Amino acid sequence: MTASNRMKFTDRALKALKPGPARYEVWEQGRPGFGLRIAVSGIKSFIYFPRLHGETIRLTLGRYPLLSLSKAHMKHAEAADMIAHGIDPRPEKQDRERTVQALFDLYAGYLNSNSKRRVSETTKLFNANIAPRIGKKLAADIVRDDVIRLLKPIEDRGALVMRNRIKAIVAAMFNFGIQEQWVTTNPAAQIKPLTEEPRDRALKRKEIAAFWSGMHRTDLTESEQIAFRMILLTACRRNEVLWAEKAEFDFDELVWEIPGARTKN
Repeated sequence: MTASNRMKFTDRALKALKPGPARYEVWEQGRPGFGLRIAVSGIKSFIYFPRLHGETIRLTLGRYPLLSLSKAHMKHAEAADMIAHGIDPRPEKQDRERTVQALFDLYAGYLNSNSKRRVSETTKLFNANIAPRIGKKLAADIVRDDVIRLLKPIEDRGALVMRNRIKAIVAAMFNFGIQEQWVTTNPAAQIKPLTEEPRDRALKRKEIAAFWSGMHRTDLTESEQIAFRMILLTACRRNEVLWAEKAEFDFDELVWEIPGARTKN
């Protein structure tokens, strides 16, 4: 691809291109890898040659003028967005690569643009509970029974809060997939959350003392020990403590002010 075969694409300019003794390509200025191929027969096809995972791939978008220039630009933009997310836009590759893991990666990218804290927590739960079971399966092949089998072991061990959170992640991820036209149905849509039993267990004085004094005998780092003690002393939620920043503390007044974005209270 040289400067001599780059040009501004307009209908007038594309229609003026004539076939030569051999097939050749012209490339649009400002859209790397996007161009028009002119065959010896005179057939003109929009093409896109992006790089994915260090390799140049070849994608034919459609024939011109059956595919208009404006619609070719739209197809190029869609393919470029998939490339940006590490997804191969070639039709023969899409179905094979649209796994649950790939769908989640796309969903996580969306979450990351809105809340980095949320995507971190969601990714941990996905990696621990969802990816090992159904991560390699095609997203379009997942049905309601797959989700039920995913949730059953969590439910059987009595972790109802966790079970509901995993179900919510699957449901949200597939709703996003429907919006992005990756899938047509949500296999978790008709699965209801279970009633979470409130916990009224309270630590006894001896348990608190054992917890406090015995922490140094564990593998916890000093920072982790401090975090656990703060949770015990303040009754704050885990992430309210772990995500705390120095600017939230007034050490003169001994006041800790948690931003509203990080607390449910």
